[in-house]
Amino acid sequence: MGNGFATEMASKLIEICFKDIKLHKVSASCNVNNVQSRKGMEKVGKIKEGELRKVRFRNGVKVNEYKYGILYEEWESTLV
Repeated sequence: MGNGFATEMASKLIEICFKDIKLHKVSASCNVNNVQSRKGMEKVGKIKEGELRKVRFRNGVKVNEYKYGILYEEWESTLV
């Protein structure tokens, strides 16, 4: 754990979405309690855009999730 494989994979997927598929935005979500996932989202340049309340079911409990996104121009500016 902590080898950077998820971050590397997420970065590559974002690149494919923007360069090959020509999307204008890439979005993702995670459980608010998953600190590693939140850090990973931010590490690849995604910005927290909001919180949805009680939309995930985890261990018998409904929990909130964060929505993250990165726009093409935000990603492109990191390439310089």
